[in-house]
Amino acid sequence: MKCSRREFIRGSIAGAIGALLLTTQGCEEPAAVDDVVVDEEPPDLPHIDVDACIGCRVCAEVAPEAYRMNPDTNKAELIEDAPADAVERGGEACPVDAISW
Repeated sequence: MKCSRREFIRGSIAGAIGALLLTTQGCEEPAAVDDVVVDEEPPDLPHIDVDACIGCRVCAEVAPEAYRMNPDTNKAELIEDAPADAVERGGEACPVDAISW
């Protein structure tokens, strides 16, 4: 028995970002994984508005494990894989709200 993509997707989808577990319900030819669309919002990621950043260094002083200053632009940069609590602490300290997530 062949299933439409919609029927296959309705069959069973359980997953997390980066992994999907698909099971068929009597389908001979499941839809290709590349064709499956998961209606999930990506996690909120921190963002520094470089136009709003005034280069005051407060975020980097409060949370040096999460922020550094770019010596060329004198603007804050987020350190990759920084601890979430440090990102939040530095973002809350920003006097011009240039850090959001």
